[in-house]
Amino acid sequence: MIKLIDIANHLKLSRVTVSAVLNNRHASLGISQATADRVLKTAKEMGYQRNEMAMSIKTRKSFLVGCMTGALEYEWGGRILQGALLGLQEKPYSLKVESVQNADECDAAVQRFIGARVAGIFACNINPNMDDSAKLKSQLNRYKIPLICNNCRPGLSPLQVEADHKEGSMLAIQYFSQLGHKKIAFIGGDTRTNTSILRQEGFIEALGKCGLSLGPNYLEKGFWEFAETEKATQRLLKAKDRPTAILCANDEMAVIAIRTIHRMGLRVPEDISVIGFSNTRLSELSDPRLTTIALPELEIGKQSIERLLELFDLEEDQKTVSQTYLLPSKLIARDSTGPSPKS
Repeated sequence: MIKLIDIANHLKLSRVTVSAVLNNRHASLGISQATADRVLKTAKEMGYQRNEMAMSIKTRKSFLVGCMTGALEYEWGGRILQGALLGLQEKPYSLKVESVQNADECDAAVQRFIGARVAGIFACNINPNMDDSAKLKSQLNRYKIPLICNNCRPGLSPLQVEADHKEGSMLAIQYFSQLGHKKIAFIGGDTRTNTSILRQEGFIEALGKCGLSLGPNYLEKGFWEFAETEKATQRLLKAKDRPTAILCANDEMAVIAIRTIHRMGLRVPEDISVIGFSNTRLSELSDPRLTTIALPELEIGKQSIERLLELFDLEEDQKTVSQTYLLPSKLIARDSTGPSPKS
């Protein structure tokens, strides 16, 4: 195992100088950048690896970050986790990941995080009830462990990093409007989930801003489920004044809507245009290829970790300041959208 003293002896420098460079303190000690570059180059060539456990003991500072997520089964959840790992690149921290699906698993994960002395926690897609939320926050406050959230129960943490779901709906409705559509419906997910609520709110606001009105029974629920989405689409298509365009709250429901439209003898996009949400790989595989709203999942994970690391050097009262960081959505136009039919 290569040690600091080995690098110092090789370069004929003091151990203090090498330590300062490897811990990024050389500038404050007046060590030249040329010397720092020599140390870093030699450390890499010799295969030096910092002993994080020893450093943690020495500095009394944890270099472990916790991530608890209820979204690993989803493509978007995997991308957020990938972004979180990108946020830790070239940082001295490691990530401990826990997959949680209910309140008991969440509580157990938090206990393990506390036992591991994590410096902070990133929570993704965690939606405990109010009592469990209060218990979680109380535990973390007791041990002064900061928490940052994405797609979690509102109020779980003062710090949120989110995609701008309302903006995504606005982009979809604007695009439909540009194509001449005036009769636009929405198939939402589960009304208990924050993303579905925000996407529906954005849909309604976007209609008003585009000078369009909401048609009768044009708000449907698919509950993120195949069978329910199929039923919702059938109800829309059987309506006396059926819509010419449908915005779905995720890509899976949009693909089910397209399949249902085809089975009922109609065409996409000639008779009905469809837009989804999330830009999953499924959107490229659907027939026709799905127009969708791309969300910045990688950037969400990356910024969540970066914002969390920034908290570690703040005073305790500064860590409780409420802040929501909204990251922009983007429309990806493909083949499932076209001009509104004339009749």
